[in-house]
Amino acid sequence: MVNFRAVQGNAVSALRRVNIYVPRSVVNSAGTSVSLRSLMNVREGVCEMARMSAERDLVVGMGGNWSGVKDGIVALKASGFRAATLTPEQCPLIDLATGEVIPLIGEKLLKPSCEKPMHLATYIARPDVKFVCHTHPTYATVFATLGYPMEPFTPDFVAVLKTDRAIPVFKYVGPASENLAKVIVENIKMNNAVLMGNHGLFTVGGNALEAFDRTHLVEVHAKILLEMASLAASEGKDLSQMDYALPMEERLALLGSDFEKYRQQLAAGGQ
Repeated sequence: MVNFRAVQGNAVSALRRVNIYVPRSVVNSAGTSVSLRSLMNVREGVCEMARMSAERDLVVGMGGNWSGVKDGIVALKASGFRAATLTPEQCPLIDLATGEVIPLIGEKLLKPSCEKPMHLATYIARPDVKFVCHTHPTYATVFATLGYPMEPFTPDFVAVLKTDRAIPVFKYVGPASENLAKVIVENIKMNNAVLMGNHGLFTVGGNALEAFDRTHLVEVHAKILLEMASLAASEGKDLSQMDYALPMEERLALLGSDFEKYRQQLAAGGQ
């Protein structure tokens, strides 16, 4: 595995040896100084989500986009790069308030993903969200395209998504549009996962692993549901007419349990 910090550190050291000033921080439009070291952590988190998404076949080639935010500065996958080999330098920094790319000495100025509007809108609407994971997983996209919301039916579903409700789904909205950003915000305000009709899946988290784990969980549960539907059909039954979801009192009990609160604390810390 490439040591991104070492590569970047060597480049910066070389520039300083020839007396080229290399800043140690960037300033957002609000005047807040944010260290490049902390932003490197965010960019590495974005790359980790992208790599894990590719490893699990949740995207193909250059598909999907991932981002993270720190003190009003967003790191977002650049357009035209593959998830499997994404590097921190391929995640341009963007001022959350203005949407403008922040140029960095020693790095090529890259164009952010065309889905920038929905990423920025999410961070503005949900200050608790620090990372976004948008993929095109096979089984979740089946539910998204058919317009079927996914009901909570296992303890992990409830606990990982922190929800007592079904994952919302909306009809197809053209990508890379302000309209899509608006629809995403409407659905993500009270949810940590959203099914995008004829498109894919959108999840959020307090850290990179949490955002990704939610994507992975939804895809696994979508696959389980399709297997359940197939088995039910072989017995002449219709899964949509069957009550397979956890009872509401059980969902609420899980969310309020001490062991789930402890697990959520670990997840919030990136464990």
